[in-house]
Amino acid sequence: MEDMPSIYIIGAQCTGKTTLVEAVSRHIRRERSHLSFTIIKELARGVLVTADVNRDDIRAGTEKAMNFQRLVLKTQLDEEQKLQNRGFIISDRSGIDPIAYANLYGPPQATTEMLGSSSWAALRKRMCQSIVILSEPVLPWLFDDGVRLMPEDISEWFALHNAFISLLQQSEIKFESLPATCNVIEKRVAFVLEAWETRAKQAASVTASAQETRDLSSAAATTSQL
Repeated sequence: MEDMPSIYIIGAQCTGKTTLVEAVSRHIRRERSHLSFTIIKELARGVLVTADVNRDDIRAGTEKAMNFQRLVLKTQLDEEQKLQNRGFIISDRSGIDPIAYANLYGPPQATTEMLGSSSWAALRKRMCQSIVILSEPVLPWLFDDGVRLMPEDISEWFALHNAFISLLQQSEIKFESLPATCNVIEKRVAFVLEAWETRAKQAASVTASAQETRDLSSAAATTSQL
């Protein structure tokens, strides 16, 4: 079985993440049916209910809202660990998403604490080994579903997007920016798949080089003993 990297679709609200996760998943099931993978759906909404937090709390940056973001981070790790023996994952959001929200709406120490947590250390390692797609805001897609936190204006929406970029760079996580101009689902799926295949080839090349180095070292050790 091919050892394929996981896929994280991340970004601000209303940037087409869930639709893209579903479309990419359908394509892989149809075209690469021999591959084993699982989908991690958006976890924050479920945590929102159990934590008794609303979007006004998040915007106000209350301690209850920061505890919510910490819980989302921990829940993401729990879900990934639970699924680690079922092939790669395709995740709707990631561990960096709650940190981005905390970064924009909470006190600076909340971001520092989350970045220094063991949960983030484990999730960051996983993301570094995967393909991370950051979806840029597409202006016509911004709508209020009555649950998600909505930006008060376009500048706030882009401020959240820029928080993602800053945190990814700070965490030294490579990512691909899915441009707003790529707004047709077929093209968006193709963008993700191309990045995914490229990442898989790079990982395979690194593994092959490491194996070659081990083989040469073993051969040299054997020769020295003769």
